[in-house]
This record gives sequence, structure tokens and C-alpha cells, in this order.
Amino acid sequence: MNHSLDGAEKLRLAIVRVLALELKVSEERILRARSLKSELGFDSIAAANATFPLEDEFAVEFEIGEEDLLDTVDDLLALLCRALSGDPSDG
Repeated sequence: MNHSLDGAEKLRLAIVRVLALELKVSEERILRARSLKSELGFDSIAAANATFPLEDEFAVEFEIGEEDLLDTVDDLLALLCRALSGDPSDG
């Protein structure tokens, strides 16, 4: 009986929800490997606005400037997973 999503999928869905709100697009347009910057207009302001609610929702803090490295949902998922695990970002 698999009635719950795994942890990574829950995080991905939360990211997609936040990005869709910030970018004012449907969740269906937020694909894992799609370039948020070149295809959806994800700039540094949108990155900051998207990371703040995730920090609040998951009680984590991202390092200043990390949002500048984000271009895909997978990038943001990796960042969130690192923050949740407490691992420092070594690049």
C-alpha cells in the first residue's frame, strides 16, 4: 500500500508549487530539467522570492548567493536536500 509520496517527490512538488506562483505559470510548465532562466524568465529576484518560502516551509537557510546557481527544478531540489541534510555546499 503506497499511499504517500517519497520525501524527494514531496520536496519537488513543493518547489513546483512555489515556482509556479512566483513565475505566474501553471505547474505543468515547471519541468524538472527545463531551464527556468531561459525558458521561464527566472531571474535573481524570482530566485530570491522562490527560496524564501521554501526556507520558511522547511525551516532551512540557504547560503547567500546559492540561488544564483539555480537553473532547473533539479538544481533547486539538490539545494533543498543539502540544506535539509545539513551538508555544507562544497560546489
